[in-house]
Amino acid sequence: MPDQDIGYYTAWLLVEDKAFQETHLNADARVFPKGPLRYLVSAALKRQTVLGPDTLRVMLDADKTSLRRAGAEASLVSKVFEDLENGFTVKLEDLPAMREMASAWLRHRSMILSLDTAREALDKGEVEEAEKALSKSSYNPETRPTPLLLTETADSILAGTRKLTPAVPTGLYALDRAWRGGIRRSELGIILGATNTGKSMVVCHLAAEAFWANRYVLYYTSELTDQQVLERIACGILRMGKADIPEGVSFAALVSARADRERLPYPEKAQVEVRPGDLTMDGLNRDLEELKSMHGRYPGLVILDSADDIVPPIKSDKTYEGLRAIYSVLRSQVCQAKRIPVWTTSQTNREAVDKARVSLKHIGDAFAKAQRAHYVLGLAQSQAEREHPDGPLMNVYVLKDTLHGTRGAWFQCHVDFGFGDNGFAGIEVLEHYGLTVSARD
Repeated sequence: MPDQDIGYYTAWLLVEDKAFQETHLNADARVFPKGPLRYLVSAALKRQTVLGPDTLRVMLDADKTSLRRAGAEASLVSKVFEDLENGFTVKLEDLPAMREMASAWLRHRSMILSLDTAREALDKGEVEEAEKALSKSSYNPETRPTPLLLTETADSILAGTRKLTPAVPTGLYALDRAWRGGIRRSELGIILGATNTGKSMVVCHLAAEAFWANRYVLYYTSELTDQQVLERIACGILRMGKADIPEGVSFAALVSARADRERLPYPEKAQVEVRPGDLTMDGLNRDLEELKSMHGRYPGLVILDSADDIVPPIKSDKTYEGLRAIYSVLRSQVCQAKRIPVWTTSQTNREAVDKARVSLKHIGDAFAKAQRAHYVLGLAQSQAEREHPDGPLMNVYVLKDTLHGTRGAWFQCHVDFGFGDNGFAGIEVLEHYGLTVSARD
């Protein structure tokens, strides 16, 4: 069969055959020539549904931008769709062989596309982009998860509900109670705040709380040095400012002393590892696999300060598209695939600073970040709260909670990290609103 005919049959399968489409949702529509065929395939994959005449008609009326990008005219798209629908039917007994042939064609064309992209990048001197393109040269159909049947899995699901995996606490005690302990495996949380509201100190506080929960914490910093971060976390673990730490006493002894003083279990397996510098999603996945090979398990918590600074997994001229890709891959490849809880920070826009209040509309370039997170906590602080005579106060708002229904709750906190050089990464809840549990143990 001529290559052109295979391409048309492949397009027909992606547009008309739900089973084939579901197996190839990660296919790249650019393997088809620019024009109506590429537009049809791209539209079907984007919507993850087979196209019907009515759906296509609505798309062609509303989606002028995509048509222009695909270099297609609406009338020609309709004509090609009719040709695919009426002229490329496949007998049921021939369908398996047709799917196999189309899959091979997609792999072949994807490799050619990756090689062409790499060659163009090398011509421009962009070696890293060329390497990324080559790393994608082996196209594999997407493996779809096995569906679960209630009658076959209900007993194990209910048993798992009764025995929840221990969560990683936030240290906001009322919130930890409402969240049944804190953040859990596979969950993604965002700390949203303006510049200088203390996002980095809050995630240092989260790292300190995870340490006392006996977790291995992997912390990435793109702004502060690894020494600065470890210093803040160490002071937060001890709940002591730098100037108050006695000389000549080991960190382990000080941890033991606090454990004895506050009747806390000694965190024998706890560790905090800080890695500075620029980060890519591939680099993050490599680090996680290396740690798993060393310790037999993934870290108990990953903190990214900030995920916004990760090199996007796709090349795009628009900031929001890169951020959307970052958070999509972070949730799917790290949180869900490896079952790791992740906290990250994100910057608000200027309006949040001016109003000393924060909401999801202040999340900046990519609201998609909030869409992919399970939790979003917003930080806001007025000038009066910053200069409060009893020490800085800060408001923490639950902007999103997909699992426990605490959205709208907020806390007023005393922040020990506001006291200059001798502050530490500590948060004490003074009052809370919107929860029915007490604010303290």
